[in-house]
Amino acid sequence: EAILKHERALSQLCIDALQQAFGERIQLYTPLHEAHRSGIVSFSLSGIHPHDIAQVLADNGVGVRAGTHCAMPLHRRLNAPYESTVRAGFSIYNSERDIERLVDALKKANELFH
Repeated sequence: EAILKHERALSQLCIDALQQAFGERIQLYTPLHEAHRSGIVSFSLSGIHPHDIAQVLADNGVGVRAGTHCAMPLHRRLNAPYESTVRAGFSIYNSERDIERLVDALKKANELFH
């Protein structure tokens, strides 16, 4: 229970930070209700391919995954741009600092592509 609580808290912090930093440009593909959420936050940033985002984040020391995540029909149904998303995952070894690093690196990606 403690691990799930920690993961949900971090995912909520991530959701809030992404929305604050990028407003309407960020599209979330993650349950917003805590009871349906784990430590996974999937998103896209308008105008930037998820694979490009993942590469810039990797270059800045932030590990994420980009693609269809074995859920291509779901990506189509959700009208995900490029039919793929970026997926960040949080667990017991993550902290608020990891979210800050994610947002900072995502801002760099945004500057690079816009």
